[in-house]
Amino acid sequence: MSGSEFEGGCFCGAVRYAVRGRPWWVVNCHCNSCRRSTGAPFSTYGCWPERQFDLLAGRPCRHDGGNGTVRDFCANCGTTLTLRGRRWPGEVHILTASLDDAADFAPSMHVWTEDALPWVALGGLPSSPRSG
Repeated sequence: MSGSEFEGGCFCGAVRYAVRGRPWWVVNCHCNSCRRSTGAPFSTYGCWPERQFDLLAGRPCRHDGGNGTVRDFCANCGTTLTLRGRRWPGEVHILTASLDDAADFAPSMHVWTEDALPWVALGGLPSSPRSG
């Protein structure tokens, strides 16, 4: 694999993907929807052009969030992998923790901090009460 292609997948390995190039941005999202869908206090997403994303193995299930968003996840282990939305045509937002080497994708900002849990420390990065 080259330095500009990255692979990732779900916890059980049933769904695998590759993405080419560097993300346009990486953020920590604190919105209620992301928190509920991942079961984590916040989620870290990287944004890539949809055309740079390829499914390598398996077929994720899709959940329609009812607010113009769709999340792909593994039906076997439940890992949430991606987020797409009407507001972001042509983009795929990948949960960076699902990448094989997530350490390469540090966030640059906190978004939707108006929904952040009060015990989450936001220090060190710029933040926005809503989306960036």
